Amino acid sequence: MSITVYILLFFSAFIGSVINAIAGGGSFFTFPALIFAGVPILNANATSTVALWPGAVSSAFTYRKKLQIDKKKLITFAIISLVGSIAGTVLLLITPSDILKKILPYLMLIATLLLAFKKQLAGNKTIGTASANNAAFINILQFIIAVYGGYFGGGIGILMLAAFHLMGFTDLLQMNALKTVLAALINGAAVVLFTVTQQVIWPVAVVMLVGGIIGGYTGAFIGSKISAVLLNRFIITVGIFLTIWFFTHQ
Repeated sequence: MSITVYILLFFSAFIGSVINAIAGGGSFFTFPALIFAGVPILNANATSTVALWPGAVSSAFTYRKKLQIDKKKLITFAIISLVGSIAGTVLLLITPSDILKKILPYLMLIATLLLAFKKQLAGNKTIGTASANNAAFINILQFIIAVYGGYFGGGIGILMLAAFHLMGFTDLLQMNALKTVLAALINGAAVVLFTVTQQVIWPVAVVMLVGGIIGGYTGAFIGSKISAVLLNRFIITVGIFLTIWFFTHQ
């Protein structure tokens, strides 16, 4: 890769982490940037996950004191999230590259729709109180979300917020804290597996890690000065463009 490509990947990670710190959807910038740079889909997914993970850990550390939740329930959620992420990542690793290329546009479409309709999803209570009191339902739902997170992960935070509503949570701060911590665990498990199976392109990942760390701090600093609504619309527009591009370049 040329120096120019490395610079572009650095800034994609920087922008991705800034956006993750403010509104979410940072992988819409890091993952496609790696694809456009000629990185194979699986390696791009792995390297993108690694690049954005420090920002997720930093956010989780910041939110740790806001987790006013029963420790037994938190441990259960953590275990389910780790197991689900491992299952999803293994599924990704064994998916043939030609099949992965075919389903990629649909994954991008799902992530874009999650961003576009996140308010409706987050406020959805149609399943009702009975589901909130059903431990099996709660655990299975979180497991499915974690599997998706390990496999692709776009819009995973929105999925978890919607799921927490269905589970009976009402405190938005608590839900956001729990979502952030579990997302860090899900991505962390994927990072370990990607590293062990040598899917990460480390020369690229190191450059993007630096950009991601700087972007995470920058996002935390300027978050209150940027309209989250306008930023979200911008990310959705980018998502629509990328989805169309991937569909038309099969």
